[in-house]
Amino acid sequence: MNHDRVELTVTINDPKMYTKPWIAMDKFPMQPEDPHKDVMEMYCSPSEMERYDKLFGNPSSAAGGNAPGR
Repeated sequence: MNHDRVELTVTINDPKMYTKPWIAMDKFPMQPEDPHKDVMEMYCSPSEMERYDKLFGNPSSAAGGNAPGR
């Protein structure tokens, strides 16, 4: 739309499930991110997410089930 907002439109056209195309639209604010922020990779499979949790994300997955010291 402009430099402050993004418009996302999705059209689902499945004649077996819908009598006509289904359209969803939403508008999102664009906010600048901290230039030092690290962009995280998106995980698509449960095994990738499980590995991430073990390495970084889920303190309860630490050895012995204890959260790491901080």
